[in-house]
Formats: sequence, C-alpha cells, structure tokens
Amino acid sequence: MFRQLLRWSDVCNPLARAGIHFVLIACCLGLAGCARVQPATPAVRARPMEAVPPPVGKRARPREGQDVQTLTQDLGVVRPGEKVRRRFTIANDSGNPWTLAALHSDCRCTAVQSGTDKVLPGKAMEVDVEYTALPVSMDDRHQVGVEFRDAVAPWVWLEIRACIREPIVLAPPELTVRPSDPGDEEPFFEIHNCTGRDVRLLSVQTSDPWLDAHPEAVSGTGKSGSARQVWRVTIQVKTDGLPARRHEAEVLIKTDCSDAPLQRVPIALELREPVQAAPEQLALGTVAAGTPTSCKVLVRYPASGSSGQVSVSVAHTLGDQLKVKYSRISASQGMLSAVLTPTEKAGGGEIKGLILVQFGGADLPPLRIPISAKVLP
Repeated sequence: MFRQLLRWSDVCNPLARAGIHFVLIACCLGLAGCARVQPATPAVRARPMEAVPPPVGKRARPREGQDVQTLTQDLGVVRPGEKVRRRFTIANDSGNPWTLAALHSDCRCTAVQSGTDKVLPGKAMEVDVEYTALPVSMDDRHQVGVEFRDAVAPWVWLEIRACIREPIVLAPPELTVRPSDPGDEEPFFEIHNCTGRDVRLLSVQTSDPWLDAHPEAVSGTGKSGSARQVWRVTIQVKTDGLPARRHEAEVLIKTDCSDAPLQRVPIALELREPVQAAPEQLALGTVAAGTPTSCKVLVRYPASGSSGQVSVSVAHTLGDQLKVKYSRISASQGMLSAVLTPTEKAGGGEIKGLILVQFGGADLPPLRIPISAKVLP
C-alpha cells in the first residue's frame, strides 16, 4: 500500500504545480520511537516526554548544517484511540521560493498536505496532521518532517504532543505487596480524574477480609500533571493466620463518572516464611562505657528458603559503637556475633538500635533484631 501511495504522489505533484489541489497521505497510527510510560508511577506511573526528537529513518533526517525549525501543538488530554487533526502553518520568511519535496513521519501517524507544493517568499503553506492516540495511558509525541527541495529552505518538524488518558486512571493499575521488605513506605495507588469535570468517589471496597483500602483526597494534579482530581488509596494487609504464599485480591472503586463507573485494582500479597532469630532481640542490660560487650544470635532459615546459596548482608543503626559479624553454620542456620562498645558520651544514658539482616539469592524476608543497653558513666 505504501508503494502505491508513493506512485500516487508522483502523479499528483505535476497536477499541484498546475494549480490543482491534492491530498498526500503518508502512513498511519502509533509511534515506534516513543517508549511506553510506567506509572509514578508510580508501575502505571508516566515518565516525562523527552526533549530530544525521537529517531527517524535515514532518509527522513535534515541535511548536515541545515536550518531546523520545530512547530509544536499540544493536544492536552486525549482518550485512547481518539483521532485528532491539527493544522500547521509554515511561513516562508526568506527571499527565495520553497518547493515541497516530501513529508516524512517518524512513526505511523498521518500527514495530509493541502494546497500548492510551492511556497513563495512572504507566503505560507498549511499542512494538516492527523493523530490517532494509542490504546494505552501514556505521554505521547509524534513528528512529521517537512522537506523542501531548495538548499536554502529549512527542515521543519511538525510536532504533536498528547497526554493519553482514560477518564479515570489508576496509577499504578496493580500492586504487589511484600510486608517484610525493609524501608518500604506504606503501599498505595492513586485515582486520577482525567475528565473535564469533578467526579465523586462513591465507594472503595476490598474483595477479601485480609485487605483494607483507605482513600484520601490529595491536592495537586498527580505525578502525570493531567488529573483534575486525585485520590490516594493506602493499602493495609492483615497477615495473621495467612499461610506463607501468594494471595490475590482486588480493590473495587465506584465513582459517579458515567464513562468509568467501576474500576478494579488487582492486589497481590506475597507472604514469605519468616527467618527465626534466637533470641529475637538483644537486651544487654547494664554495660559500662568504653567496655566491649559480646552477644550472639542463632538464625534459622525456613525450609522453603534454605536450599541454594544465600548471600547475607548485615547493617545496623549504632555506628562505630557496634561491630557485627555473620557466619553460616549449615544450610539452615547461621550465627550473628555482635560486640557493643558504648562511647563515653553514651554514659548515663540508654542505647537503642536495630540490626538488619538481609538475604540475597533466596526468597527470604529480612530479619530485624532490636538491640538495647543501659550505659553506666
């Protein structure tokens, strides 16, 4: 079909020179050079659009040293699959006429050129660009290159930018929760209202009793910058009595938006067998400042995670006052040795800290061991 269009354009060019209007169609739909956006993401959280034009084919590049101009139109929020047409005006402000050579698309978008293929000095050419949004929520950009035959004429990029969004966007669209991961903030997702009017959040419910969801309206327009309203839904899980395996549930969201009254967010809970420590915490009692105090903790791996190689890293919150060493005893056990030497500044006070043991190469949750001591002057 593309070859047929090229032959058709060769026939039309002489007609255009004679003053007869024509329409040139150059390809259709998506953007091969644009990466899909993940969600602040935000999973489906959107990345900012790059400032550098996406790569184009060898025959669709400006010549070396050629003047390059960019005309941009921002469509704002469009729906997935929506078709939008915009008209660009290319003005010839030079003293030489420009003759159109070709229209190049950096992707399968549609460029329609109407009118004559020659632009006289002080005149302008109008080019219509038809854009079809991809069927996903993302920040998108398309370009059409306008090439003239004349060496003094510039290369002109016609650029369309769009923020493709469903009426109600969930960011990210699904969540995986691992309760024992260290340093993680409370898991959440956002509800973005990307319509042109305010909507009401009617209800947020969960499909299973181990899952709770708590919505809260937040100010601003979300990470994507395209939302009229934003709610943050915090996820809480109740793991008591649940076996160590993957559990799946849903959060069901109802709004008064007629285009998207019901939304679902899949939630996966990956519950791993705990690593056991004996003792579970190190309460060293009363120690003297500047005097080393030694202690040990026996670590037992669960049967499901003890096979294969396990690399162990140990960190703590007490700085130079605590030295920690870990050694593996067997396939299912290890020994943590700790030496606490309180500084003179700690005299007359109480030391409280945390030892964090993480296991790589196995599906084992991290181990947290509290340590405390009262320091004599």
